[in-house]
Amino acid sequence: MTRVAPASCVVHDVDAQDLATEVPYDIVADPAGCPETADHLRVVVHRSTPAATGTHVRVSCLLP
Repeated sequence: MTRVAPASCVVHDVDAQDLATEVPYDIVADPAGCPETADHLRVVVHRSTPAATGTHVRVSCLLP
């Protein structure tokens, strides 16, 4: 996997009450894991503790 730096991204954990918390992340090139897209990019979220049940990740990016 190769780390990639898109122009601007924001990544949030969103809980069951729709409260969003920004989380650290990397965007990586992963041709084996993401063969459907030309760039083969995926988000890797870094948490110090597991996300609560019912939490999902929201990713918003502006690519160059």
